[in-house]
Amino acid sequence: MSLENSGSSDTLAPYAVGTTLKLLPHNDPAEPYGGPKYGWPSDEKLDQLSKSNIAHPSSYKPRPPGQKIKGEELTVKVLKLTRDSATDAPQGPLLLVCQVVKPPHIHKDNGEQVGKGDTIVAEVFDHKLYNTIALPFAPVMSPVYLADSGFSQLAGIYRRLHQEGKSAADDKVKLTGPSHIAPEYYGNWVIQHFPDNDPGKPPSRYVGAVLREDVQGPSIESVCLRHERDGLLPLRKIRPHDDLDREIHLDKQTRLELMKQIIHGCVVHKRYHVEHEGPEARNYVITLRRNGKILKHPQAVQVNFEYTYLWDLTIWAKSTFPDHKNHLNISKLPHPLHPIELYDWDSLNDFAGWTPWDWSYGAHMREGMSLIHQWFIRPDVFGPKQEGPRYSLFATFDRINEMTALTSSLNLHSTGSQRCVGSEHSRSTGLSVRSRARRGEGSGDTQEDDIPEDDDE
Repeated sequence: MSLENSGSSDTLAPYAVGTTLKLLPHNDPAEPYGGPKYGWPSDEKLDQLSKSNIAHPSSYKPRPPGQKIKGEELTVKVLKLTRDSATDAPQGPLLLVCQVVKPPHIHKDNGEQVGKGDTIVAEVFDHKLYNTIALPFAPVMSPVYLADSGFSQLAGIYRRLHQEGKSAADDKVKLTGPSHIAPEYYGNWVIQHFPDNDPGKPPSRYVGAVLREDVQGPSIESVCLRHERDGLLPLRKIRPHDDLDREIHLDKQTRLELMKQIIHGCVVHKRYHVEHEGPEARNYVITLRRNGKILKHPQAVQVNFEYTYLWDLTIWAKSTFPDHKNHLNISKLPHPLHPIELYDWDSLNDFAGWTPWDWSYGAHMREGMSLIHQWFIRPDVFGPKQEGPRYSLFATFDRINEMTALTSSLNLHSTGSQRCVGSEHSRSTGLSVRSRARRGEGSGDTQEDDIPEDDDE
């Protein structure tokens, strides 16, 4: 059996292929924190983290050996790991492909349940796999801080996509798994490491891990050559799975269908305050298999959330700047924003070459609607730029902001603050419209709705 040999200098030894890992559920991880978006912790907080989180992630409270709940433990066997200790620097989460040996008998609101024999991926945030980072104008980031904040951020993103998102009707949504652009989510856990490899002894430390679907396939970046001027130069065809005798022809139609899935996924996510910087070609894999089922058509799936964040938990969401306050109202839209409101060729330039070359080349010199926007409004893509039935517009968003400001004004007026409120209302609504005009027709952020369900073969 496996687990941790305190005498080993190899930080990957506890996760070697063939190792058996025992995990316990971590149902209440810390709220995402750290970095310039969520805010830097104080020096005092960083010092506390360094002292308290060596043994376990923040907010996790280990139970005494006699108080463990029978049946909550998950046992997995490591099949593959994605880091070579001889060639790779010790930095960032470790990805382990694992097989479920013994699933838990008790399941408490921690992602989807796993079954015996299932193959899953564990994204492991072990502080021993990180180096200290010192950047200008930022606090020194210790390995413990980097591992703990990274775990909190990824756990928060998957929890939001799986269960925390709310629509305008306040109904639960699930944006993970087959037919969605995000992998299935199997919860947040802690890996138990035992001293002297003896599971009979109390664990010496606990390491945070996020479990997700094992989505196999090459990234879009990896099936292309990237030219300095012309961008991505895709291969003619690929075979994404060694054990599946099927090829994908990367013709224009296939590439644009995958692009459509990515853009649609991003605009849906945005409605639930899940924001993606980019998007980038390296973050998406092309697959013909989801959760063991063979797909009729290829799907794009996002497997890297390094540059994804929850906007409503950032420092901007806590500010009093009118545009930032208005941004929180995006969740009140009846539908995700139409992609034409958020994207143009320049905001998708990482995919230049994957998308038609003439979309970006010379685009700034053309008059009228851009070529990519002409593609957006096709009936078989995203449809016309209109309110409903699938997407919403900035015009609707502005009306929601105006109504919110008016309601706030009336509430303040009832307390005798009419004069102050009137000026604040005019500033907030005016700034929102002007900032949208400066953005132009197609620039902005991102979000996601379901990818159309694929028939299984």
